[in-house]
Amino acid sequence: MQSLTVKGGLLMTDRARHYHAYLLRVWQVADGEVLLWRASLEAAGTGERRGFGSLQELCRWLEDQALEPGEEPASLAAGPPGQA
Repeated sequence: MQSLTVKGGLLMTDRARHYHAYLLRVWQVADGEVLLWRASLEAAGTGERRGFGSLQELCRWLEDQALEPGEEPASLAAGPPGQA
C-alpha cells in the first residue's frame, strides 16, 4: 500500500515525492564589470517557475527539495558559518 502526503494542496505518493523533473536555464548578467550567474527552474509537470539569483541559491533549494519529511536542511544543521 502506498502512503499519501499532501504537498502544496496536491496528493503525492511515496514515488512522486522521490521524483522531480525540471527544465533548468542558466545565464550570466553583467553587474558593472562582474558577471553573475542567474538560474531558473520550470517544473515539468506543472510549468511552475522559480528564479534564483545565484548558483549557490539554486543548489541550496535543490538540496532542500531532496530532504525527507522532517529532515533538517544541512545549512541549518551545520550552525552559523564559521562555527564547528
